[in-house]
Amino acid sequence: MHDIRGWVSRICFLILASTVLAKDDADYNPSSNFRPNNVTGLNQLYTWVGSYYNGTTEIELNPTIGYSSNDTVCATHRNRTTILKWDSLLAITQRGTYNSGINPVNLWLILFPPNHNMSDMPYEIGLLQDGTPLMYPVMSSLLTWKHQENTTVPDHFNMTTTKNPNSPFTLSGEMHSDLAPYSGRASWPLKIDIIPCNISEEYGNWSMRVPQAEWWDTEDWDEFILPNVTVDFDAHTSNLTMDGDFSASPFMRSNVSRYWWGDMLSAETIRGHIQVRFSGVLDTYNSDILDVNSTEPAWLRTVGFGNNSLNIADSSNSGHGLRSTLWGALVAPLLLVLLFMHR
Repeated sequence: MHDIRGWVSRICFLILASTVLAKDDADYNPSSNFRPNNVTGLNQLYTWVGSYYNGTTEIELNPTIGYSSNDTVCATHRNRTTILKWDSLLAITQRGTYNSGINPVNLWLILFPPNHNMSDMPYEIGLLQDGTPLMYPVMSSLLTWKHQENTTVPDHFNMTTTKNPNSPFTLSGEMHSDLAPYSGRASWPLKIDIIPCNISEEYGNWSMRVPQAEWWDTEDWDEFILPNVTVDFDAHTSNLTMDGDFSASPFMRSNVSRYWWGDMLSAETIRGHIQVRFSGVLDTYNSDILDVNSTEPAWLRTVGFGNNSLNIADSSNSGHGLRSTLWGALVAPLLLVLLFMHR
C-alpha cells in the first residue's frame, strides 16, 4: 500500500509541476474552438480547430429569366451555360461557445483572387468588409475571431450529419428561410467576369448574388428555391455542392452618358439556377486530425501541440507545455483521488 501511495504521489508531483511550468500560451482555453497562440506563422484563416481543404471551386450559371419573370434573358446568355473557376479553401471547424443553433460544425467556402498572396490579406475582420479580396459563396455562420467570442453568432444553414460507407461524414442542409432577404450572410455577393449583354454599355464585370429568402423579386419566380448544400469529407478529401438560384447584374461603362459611379444595368439582369462545386484535398500542414470514428465531426488537437510532425511549426518540443497543461487538467485530479483512497 505504501508503494502505491508513493508511486501515485510521484506521478502527481510530476504532472502538477509540468502544469505549473506550462508557459506556451497562458490564455489557452481547451473548451474553446480556437487554437493556441503559440503557433508561429499560423495564418488568420486557420485560427480554428478543424480540417482545411485546398482545391478548386466551379460555379455554374444557367440563366432562365431576365429582371422579372416576364423578361427574357439577353441574347448573349440565352441558352448558355457559364462555368467559372477559382482557387479555394474549404474550412470545416469545431463550433465555438459563441455559436447559437444546432449545426454540428462551422463551414466556410472561401474563393481567392488570381495570384493571391496570403501575407497580403487584410487582418481578421477586414476579410469580411467591403473591398476584401476574398469571396464567400457558402458561409454556415460568420467567421469569428478570439476577441469576438463574447458575441452570439447565428447559423445560416440548418445542417445535419450522417455517416455512410463511402465517406466518414456527410453534411447536408438548407439555408434558413428566416434570413433577411438582402443580408447576404449565408452566401455573399460575388464579383464575376462574364461576357456582357451589351458591349457598348458594359465591360463584362457583374455583381452576382444568391437570393436567400422569398421576397418581392422572387414572387413570380416559379423555379426559385432556397439554397441547399451537401458536403462529403474525410481525413483526405472533401467535396461540396450547393444548389440554388442566382441574380446577376452588369456594371455600366463609365463613359456611358447616364453613368453614375458603380451603377448597374438592372434591365440586363439575368437570373436562373446556380450550382457551386468544390473538390479539394486535406491541407495537413494546417489541419488537426479528424476523428473518423466519432458519430459527429470531432478533432484530435494537434496544431500547436507538437504531436503531428506534418503540422505547421511542429518540433519535438513544440507544444510540450500545452500538452502538459491538458494532461494535468484531466488526469491529475483522478490521481489525487487515487492517492487519498489509498491513505
